[in-house]
Amino acid sequence: MKRPDYKIINIVAAAHTRRLDLAKLSDELRIEYEPRVFPAAKYRSLEPKASLLLFESGSIICTGCKTKSDVKKAFREVIESIGKVYKRKLKISHINITNMVASSDLGLELDLDNAYSILREHGLAMYEPEMFPGLAFWPFEGKTTSILLFKTGKAICAGAKNESTIKNAFEKLSKILEEYKGSSS
Repeated sequence: MKRPDYKIINIVAAAHTRRLDLAKLSDELRIEYEPRVFPAAKYRSLEPKASLLLFESGSIICTGCKTKSDVKKAFREVIESIGKVYKRKLKISHINITNMVASSDLGLELDLDNAYSILREHGLAMYEPEMFPGLAFWPFEGKTTSILLFKTGKAICAGAKNESTIKNAFEKLSKILEEYKGSSS
């Protein structure tokens, strides 16, 4: 089995600026803000396509980008828009990537019952087909990074904070599945 290729499909990142008047920003920027429903205003960036949640505290959460450079562009756009409303240049704190999600096609159909038997010997695994059609595998002890595996051979890696963790998770999974494939021939 070749090392699976993967594609980043979502990056979640956080940053911080000064306290924000969300009602004012909602009026000026025509962004969605319904404080009775959700405590953040929703700003949508078009290029790159991303959603940013603005909180009164000044916290900003960005989702939907596929590259780190797009994350930076989305934060730059929102901070410039907010700065225009306040008529002053604003800064944001260090951008912190909190979650990266990647998808992969392993190139083979999986018998999830057998895969579960093998994977639980190599780390934490969970498979309850009555509840969810995928098998969850945590390749690193004590880490939040997980891989969801589906019968079709599709896999989703989530919880990583950087691309090297995603790469290592898919490599570990690939190695375990290769060993299994070799021993079941």
